[in-house]
Amino acid sequence: MVPSPTGDDWGRDKFQDGGAKDLVLSAQLKRYKRFLITHKQSLRRIEDALSSNITQTWEFDLNPVELKYLPYEQVQVLELIRTENKICNKIITALAALCCECKFLVHECEQKYIPAIIFFGEGEQDAKEQQQSYMAQFVSLLQDLSCYVNRCNEIVLNILQQLSSLYTPPNVQNGRCVRLMDASDLHLPIVYDHLGDLLRCLITLDECFRSNIQIAEKWPAFKRIITSIKNNSDKVQIDLSRLPSFEKILLALEGQLLDGRIFQNCIEQIFDTNLTVTKNPLLQEEFSAMIRQLQANVEPKLGEFNELDGRMKYIGICALFCLHYQLYRVDDKRLLKAIWDVYKKVPIVHLCGNVSWIATKFLLEKVPQFARLLDKKALQAVEQQRFQYLQNKESSLTNPKDLQKSYLDVLAWLIRMESTVTTDDTNENALINDILKKTSLLNYGLFHAYSLSYTIKTLISLHSTLQLAMKSECMLVIYRYTELLKVIESTYHRHAMAIAPYFNSLMQYHSQRLLKIITIAKKRITSVTDKRFTDKQVDVLAALVLAESCLNGPCTKERLLIFRLAFSFGSRLKTCRDEEMVAIEEALRKLETLAAFSEKLHVACDTTFIYWEQNSFRLYLQDLFLTVRDPHRLHFIFAALRDCVPSLRAIRHDKPEKLINTYKAEIMKMFDQFFLQELFKTIEDDLRCLCHAHLEVGDRSVFRANFKDVTPFLDVKPIRCFDEFISIKGAVESYLDKTFYDYTTASSTDWNTYSEMRNSASQKYGLDLHEPHLPSKTLEQGCDVLDILRNLNAFVSQHYYNINTQMFIERSSNNKFLRTTNIRHVANSIRTHGIGIMNTAVNFTYQYLRQKFYMFSQFLFDEHIKSRLMKDIKFFKENKDRLNQRYPFERAKKFFISIRKLGVTPDTNETYLDQFRQLIGQIGNAMGYVRM
Repeated sequence: MVPSPTGDDWGRDKFQDGGAKDLVLSAQLKRYKRFLITHKQSLRRIEDALSSNITQTWEFDLNPVELKYLPYEQVQVLELIRTENKICNKIITALAALCCECKFLVHECEQKYIPAIIFFGEGEQDAKEQQQSYMAQFVSLLQDLSCYVNRCNEIVLNILQQLSSLYTPPNVQNGRCVRLMDASDLHLPIVYDHLGDLLRCLITLDECFRSNIQIAEKWPAFKRIITSIKNNSDKVQIDLSRLPSFEKILLALEGQLLDGRIFQNCIEQIFDTNLTVTKNPLLQEEFSAMIRQLQANVEPKLGEFNELDGRMKYIGICALFCLHYQLYRVDDKRLLKAIWDVYKKVPIVHLCGNVSWIATKFLLEKVPQFARLLDKKALQAVEQQRFQYLQNKESSLTNPKDLQKSYLDVLAWLIRMESTVTTDDTNENALINDILKKTSLLNYGLFHAYSLSYTIKTLISLHSTLQLAMKSECMLVIYRYTELLKVIESTYHRHAMAIAPYFNSLMQYHSQRLLKIITIAKKRITSVTDKRFTDKQVDVLAALVLAESCLNGPCTKERLLIFRLAFSFGSRLKTCRDEEMVAIEEALRKLETLAAFSEKLHVACDTTFIYWEQNSFRLYLQDLFLTVRDPHRLHFIFAALRDCVPSLRAIRHDKPEKLINTYKAEIMKMFDQFFLQELFKTIEDDLRCLCHAHLEVGDRSVFRANFKDVTPFLDVKPIRCFDEFISIKGAVESYLDKTFYDYTTASSTDWNTYSEMRNSASQKYGLDLHEPHLPSKTLEQGCDVLDILRNLNAFVSQHYYNINTQMFIERSSNNKFLRTTNIRHVANSIRTHGIGIMNTAVNFTYQYLRQKFYMFSQFLFDEHIKSRLMKDIKFFKENKDRLNQRYPFERAKKFFISIRKLGVTPDTNETYLDQFRQLIGQIGNAMGYVRM
């Protein structure tokens, strides 16, 4: 049976009314989902960009693992130098070993001896016996230093003898020229550079001993103690047989170290032992030529932006010049004039800590003969030039434009580091440009650090040397420059993970540039038509092969040293053109900078000198609190104050931790006194003024001229101060919590006031203060019944009695609260004294009521009072129906006036009726007391 088309069984599609609505909802959900994904990605990028904030404290000690991205050489020098030319191998090996030894000795001097000398005598001023024990403990360091100086003298002697052996004039035997190697066109500036660094350390030691007056004062006293021990042998228990030898050791140490002749003894030692050094004309000419070359390389960069460690090299050049004169006694007036005129650019050089060095003074002191080679005007202009340089430097520093320019330069570099270092260029064609850009960027920050460091140290050294007081404005600028130094250092540290992946790529790029030039130079040697090479060509080719093998491995400092030595041998016979030599020098200089980047950065950003300027830290804190400008820079200035801690750990006269704790306590004392306490006071005063705004407290508007908003200080993250953290916000919260609690306990009626101040602190400053949680009740039992009985007359006259609540309330009080007495107090007294006090209280009160009722009756039976009362009673009885049983007000007023005419008390101006009313109240209070 076929169903009807119009029947109920006909199948038809149902119409869905919500179809369009579902489509729109689905579309909106998809759009919202896309928006959430996009927003999430944006937030992620912002979080990644802000994850390492520049205001975070920086300290290597906080990192359990530190990333070392520079290569470290694990192969011995003997294994690195391997060619088929044995003579070349021996020469380069000997020179490389001596240069490495110079580096090691320089590092040992800077890390072990110099800090111990410059910090001798620092710390708390103990008793004389304790101070003499300091010198006794210091003698062991002097013995180590004596061995170190002897080793330096041996190395200097060895280097000069090695050079003398290399530059030996030819000996003609049987018509043939016999010598180790033809070194007529061989130049080794790297050897003289390392020799100058070693001599610089000896000069630094002399200046350190000279600048520390504590050593000069305590040494004679220490020797007198040794003499007194010998004269009082019965009072000490020591082996006197060893005392003479100990005295000889002290005399030897004094003559070798403390007399300021460490450098002088080195250059005056006998060099002509196994070989002739002082009578070698070739070495004399080569020595003088190398000094000129080093001077020509260093002098143009002094005082410039890209100077780096040029000033330290300049000290080495002066030392080499004095050594050259001591060896050969040659008056080179032109070279002396070139070295002397550097004082116009660099009037003083900061060596370490609070020690500085003046080139002109050094030259005249070590070689007095130089004075006759100079003009009198040149000698007189030195001191004037030093003063003029200081004035110009101070005027430029105090100029706001120069400070702003320095800030903008560092911030611009910082932004470029943030944007460039963290991004990688995926375009292979732009890889070289990217490497060059990042190399320049890394060096640019290092240049900034050295420039700021030299400006600070030169200014401080000049003021100290000339004994001139530094202006407060100049000192504040020095602190701002110090902050920039730590900003640069922290920037490199924060980007260590980003720098590490491509740091070796930068070194490989420059290595490839050198390898290409070396390959071309080798082809020039091997492409000669004559198949038989000369001895010099063989030496040059072997040196080039050695240089090439050094660049095939990691660019460590040892390999770069060997490369310089090998290339000095391989650059003879004009194997490289002039433009290639310039390219090699540029690439090699960049490689050496990258290989020693961490050390150079540490030297440039080291702020140990601020230890001797810690008294000016209060000036910095006062200026920071007054200006409220960039409070986050506190992180960087505390990082600068911590830089001296590694040097303090090297002291030998006392326990390092004791001196560190003393220094830390001094810094924290100034920070608390000149910053935290002022901040506490300002915030507390502001909260009190806000709480009492309804009173006349003056203008507290934020638009007034002297308004100070200290809120930015509370946003500073916890500051690392040595081995602990300081939270400014936490310190303010602790201070306010303690203050509000103490004041509330002293005056509990002010709890509401301090609660409002607590709320204001939360709303305005975002401070999270704790509730005092003081008890709402007291454990005191209140007034004692016996005390009341002793002064019952005063009690009933000073209290009101509430018959409904059975409570006595004090009439008035000088305090902010009224005392009350109720049944609970009476019960506490009975519980304390026993039930026997009830009879005493009733009897005492009965006697008191007898007196009061007697006064009551006497008042009523007085003729003046009784007559008026009888008259009013008669009137009331006669007119009570008309008055509706109410006493009229006019009659009462007339009665009061008549009573007042009888007289008033002189002190309280009370009438007899007022006194009678008080008497009735006292009787009622006494009866209420008995009832309780």
